[in-house]
Amino acid sequence: MKVNVGVVFGGNSVEHEISILTALQVMKHFDEKKYNVYPIYISKQQECYFDHCLKQRSSYKDLNMLCKKLAIVTLCKKQGNVWIHFLEKRWKKDIKIDYVLPIMHGTCGEDGSIQGYLRLLGIPTLGKVAFSAVAQDKTFCKDILLQHKIPVVPYVTCNKYQKIDEIIDDIDALGYPLIVKPCNLGSSIGICVVEEKEQLQQALESVFAYDVYAIVEKMLVEMREFNCSVLGNAEHQEISEIEEVEKQDIILSYKDKYMSEKQETGMEAMKKKLPACLSIEEKNRIQQLSQAVFQVLKGEGVVRIDFMQDCRDGSIYVNEVNTIPGSFAYYLWEAKGKDFSTLLKDLEAIVISNMKQEETMISSYQSNLLQSYFLGGKKL
Repeated sequence: MKVNVGVVFGGNSVEHEISILTALQVMKHFDEKKYNVYPIYISKQQECYFDHCLKQRSSYKDLNMLCKKLAIVTLCKKQGNVWIHFLEKRWKKDIKIDYVLPIMHGTCGEDGSIQGYLRLLGIPTLGKVAFSAVAQDKTFCKDILLQHKIPVVPYVTCNKYQKIDEIIDDIDALGYPLIVKPCNLGSSIGICVVEEKEQLQQALESVFAYDVYAIVEKMLVEMREFNCSVLGNAEHQEISEIEEVEKQDIILSYKDKYMSEKQETGMEAMKKKLPACLSIEEKNRIQQLSQAVFQVLKGEGVVRIDFMQDCRDGSIYVNEVNTIPGSFAYYLWEAKGKDFSTLLKDLEAIVISNMKQEETMISSYQSNLLQSYFLGGKKL
């Protein structure tokens, strides 16, 4: 019997289109002999749709017209099973699914929102709420990493309601140039380079168009950037090959990541050296830090961790943690001999392991306090 997988993607995020690209890649690599894949698309208006045409990239040329052709659905759990429920009677019967794979980048998805929703309904899925929420917020994440002596570049956090005079001394202490970016976005969206103090106010205003909070970091002028992936859960972790990212701009931009001249899609289109040219010591350091970050943040699933190396002294810093990485970082695993289909099987194994573990946990007491509840001294 085939496994029925619901793939949830899209959402109200500036990374909406990137989510679609990753979902298309994932759905293409499920073994059709073993899986039935059901695409569940969440529009920018936060409406939930289903149709098999969502597996085709050509369907997304006009998102507004697309939604008019789709079935409006919701996810629900009844009689112990998970269902894609059709809200309009003209559509066919509800579809039973075994688990949901969330592929939502950025806010209202990668930040733990989708995992929380699915967990509330008791729907088997991948990813922990707290891990996703903390990793998405760059400040929370760096604060925790620092407490565990994991190196990050010096930074300052501020919000749009603070006056520049209140934070300028702390920012100046970092030294220019600086990187200013939203705390809760990915895909290099909203990121600004500040070469001198006079540019700071404008950069902050630009970032505040995306997020209430901004993180201001010391910029490494001469640096190399690396990515490494971790696959697993609390019980077991695997570490991928390491890539070095090549960028066309001063910083790794949205254009570098997703707008390559090659006709490829998602993060695979990014220019890179894979495997990265590193000494044995440097490679071990990045892989050890990757596993440490995953363990400290209580990670789960497939995660990509981005690093920076200061070329002046060789120091390596953790930059960002991506809990639902673009393209699922599958190219980092292919370089180590694990193809995309096998990666998806491994993720399914984590979902199954979670289900079995939760079945052994005490989640409620077999008692009803309301049967003997007293109000005002009287038994009800």
